[in-house]
Amino acid sequence: MIVRARLSIIYPDDIRTVYGQLTSKAPLVLQLASYSPAMMSDSLEMTLQWHEAGASKCVQVEFTKAEGTQVFLKVVKDLRGKAECAHRVEYKGFFDIKKISADEYSSYARRAERNNASNKNSMVNKIQSIIPNESITNQHLFRFLIEMDSKLEKLVYLADAENKETDLQTVKALYISSEGCGFFTDGTLKMGELIFLEARSFDTGGRLRFSAVGKVAGGRKTKLGILADLEFTDMEEAVKENIIRYVFEKDRELLKEARDK
Repeated sequence: MIVRARLSIIYPDDIRTVYGQLTSKAPLVLQLASYSPAMMSDSLEMTLQWHEAGASKCVQVEFTKAEGTQVFLKVVKDLRGKAECAHRVEYKGFFDIKKISADEYSSYARRAERNNASNKNSMVNKIQSIIPNESITNQHLFRFLIEMDSKLEKLVYLADAENKETDLQTVKALYISSEGCGFFTDGTLKMGELIFLEARSFDTGGRLRFSAVGKVAGGRKTKLGILADLEFTDMEEAVKENIIRYVFEKDRELLKEARDK
C-alpha cells in the first residue's frame, strides 16, 4: 500500500503541513522528500490524513523515530468527529471573536447570517465565482484585483479600529476547515462554551470572509496561551462551500511549494 498522505504538525506558536507517501500501516511509515529533527522538535500534536478505498482516513499520531527520510509514527487516536476529521489547512491570520451565552446564541447566529449575506452580495464574491470559467490571463487579472481590494480593506479596517469601540477580541488564527478552526487565546475557554467569530478577508488575500457561531471542542496550553479548537454549529452551506474552496486552493499551493523545494 502506497498512498499520498498529509501530515499537519502543530507547534506552540505555528502550524506546518508536509506531504509524503504512506508506505506502511503496520508500522505506520511516512516517506518524505526531506526530513530534519527540527520538524518533530517541540511539536504539540500531529494529524495524518489520507484516502483509502474511497474514504478519508484521519488519525492523531506521535513520532517514534526517523530513518533517513522515513518517519515512523504511532496512532494515538482515530479521529471520528466531523471537526477533527475535516480537511483543514494553515490559516496564519487573525479572527475577531466574542464569548457568548446560550441566551445570546440566536441573536449572534442572525448577526453571522447578515454578515454572510452581505459578503455573498459583494463584488469580490461575485468575481470569485466566475474566475474558474475565465481564461488563465483573466484569472490572474481578477486575482490581482481581489488582492488589491483586500489591501485596501485592511487599511480601512485599521483606520476604523482606531476610531470605534468593538465588542470583539482579536486572536491569532492557526488553522481552518469547513467544520471548524483553531486560534490562540489568553483566556481560559471551557469545553462547550459558545463563540461568535468573524474572519477578515485580507488575511486570505481577499479570498475568504465569513462570520460564524460555534462551540469550543477542545484546547491545550501553549507558549502563546490556550490553543482552542472551535467547531462551527450554525453555518449556511454556501459559506461552507466557500471555505472548502479556499481550503483546497490553499492545499494545492502548499503542495506545490513542497514539490518546488
